[in-house]
Amino acid sequence: LYLLSRGVSLHPLYSMGFYRIGCYMCPSLRSWELYAMRESGIHDILLKLRGTAKIYKLFLERRGVDVDSRCSEW
Repeated sequence: LYLLSRGVSLHPLYSMGFYRIGCYMCPSLRSWELYAMRESGIHDILLKLRGTAKIYKLFLERRGVDVDSRCSEW
């Protein structure tokens, strides 16, 4: 409610029925959420990202952060 009262848009996964958005293999993750992730294609995207350039680096680069000058080890 706080986010809605401030006009912050919610992550699209909430509208798909997810009640938590966080770690991929969270212990609180429900089995139907894993099914929904596979059906929506999110699972495939995460598998493609695994083992590639570190996801944090990708996250920062997409936001325009010069990671090479700011972070010594990736």
